[in-house]
Amino acid sequence: LQPDPHRAITDPALYEGRSRADLDLVDASLPDLTRRERIAWCEAMCEAASADDRVVSATTTVQDDHGLVAKASTNGFAGTEESTSVAYGTMVTLREGETKRPEAAWFVAGTHQQGLPAPDAVGREALKRAVDRLGSTRGDSARTTMIVHPEAGAMLLGRMLGALMAGPIQQDQSFLKGKQGSSIAAEVLNVTDDPLLPRALGSRTFDREGIAAKPLTLIENGVLKNHYVDTYYGRKLGWAATTGSPSNVVIRPGDKDLEGLAAAAGEAILVTSWLGGNANMTTGDYSFGVRGHVVKDGKIGAPISEMNVTGSYGDLMQRLVEVGNDPVPWYTVRVPTLVFEDIQFSGN
Repeated sequence: LQPDPHRAITDPALYEGRSRADLDLVDASLPDLTRRERIAWCEAMCEAASADDRVVSATTTVQDDHGLVAKASTNGFAGTEESTSVAYGTMVTLREGETKRPEAAWFVAGTHQQGLPAPDAVGREALKRAVDRLGSTRGDSARTTMIVHPEAGAMLLGRMLGALMAGPIQQDQSFLKGKQGSSIAAEVLNVTDDPLLPRALGSRTFDREGIAAKPLTLIENGVLKNHYVDTYYGRKLGWAATTGSPSNVVIRPGDKDLEGLAAAAGEAILVTSWLGGNANMTTGDYSFGVRGHVVKDGKIGAPISEMNVTGSYGDLMQRLVEVGNDPVPWYTVRVPTLVFEDIQFSGN
């Protein structure tokens, strides 16, 4: 290959300060989980999810993993990390009239099975979500408050992480290029990458280059503070390396949950999931299909679908007015309920 002066082994100074904390990433019971036990979990989810005469199908999944990674380099790095994970969930489809087939799902995951909802509870929640979709219609076009459910918020903000990578910035493929030190969101947004959370799926003591894992402030009071910088693109940009990839992305919480934020908003559209669409992190432009509920008089009401929101992340993040206290604990992007003001929805 053509010699590349930027391609070099990690500076040993970046290995220093590695945490010795016990992150508790191994559930000793998971490697002994039997096929019969996995099937029993599936059966419990399926039975709970099928407790309605309108159920057409209920599909259940259980997946678990046990891994050990060892890394070493010629200039002094050596480290091992062991972890387990388990994930399970249910997708439910209902019959509504002759042609409609509303569906919903719920999946949970973690490094430990302890602390996760029981399989039958997961099945019941998936069925409830599907039942809540009955009677869904395409809502009317409106410019109103948008409340984003934590599960949908994880995808919304997760898309932005690509724009924080040094590679796309160096290659002019990030709408956040040149924004460090500038306001890129409302002051209520504070985002940290924290690789040292006990039992979290994204936790680690070193990254793929051996860089010692440490909390990294990404956005503080709406101001962009840091990027994900690996050693290669760091050399190209002349930037100090931080880490090349996300671990656990944590949003500093507010003081209300979803119901409290809906009550305070009065009139809004609650987005529970996105139906396709795309986001261009070079320009920041996005267009997403929307599924959710109308919020009226502070109450979460009728289901809506087949609506769209279109705009730019640069504008959207400045319209963030409130952050909830209810992130999904098993997501690596831990986003609570988000409230945006004055958002255009396209519908009927």
